[in-house]
Amino acid sequence: MNKHILKSGMAGLLLAVLLCGCASFLVGGSTAGTVVLGVDTMRIRRNVSYESAWQATLKTLKAQGEIMDVREDRSKIKAQVKMSNVEAEILRVSDGTVAVDIRCRKKGVPNLRLAEELLNEINANLSLTQTEAAQDKE
Repeated sequence: MNKHILKSGMAGLLLAVLLCGCASFLVGGSTAGTVVLGVDTMRIRRNVSYESAWQATLKTLKAQGEIMDVREDRSKIKAQVKMSNVEAEILRVSDGTVAVDIRCRKKGVPNLRLAEELLNEINANLSLTQTEAAQDKE
């Protein structure tokens, strides 16, 4: 009987540690609002114009690597960054809100660290753009 209680207690403790670790990873990103969408994709949502998000994403990918393809409708950018295949997608969530998805794979293996790094830089570029726009209004 005691062995059964001990085993179930250990299993519960292990489950709690695993769940807390996963939740900490999802919530604890260094970019506010960053969400992990899948094994190779992260998203950030911002209250900015679609054009601002597009320009910040393009600027970041050009600075970090080589642009391979840009969709005519300006919704996706494919790039090569630090030996990883990167795909950025800009989505209109609502009026004045956009989402930027970054998908990264290095030799077929997900590279979330690079996705987060790129989203941090996109976020910084968007913040800079908003600051400049506010100063222009003054």
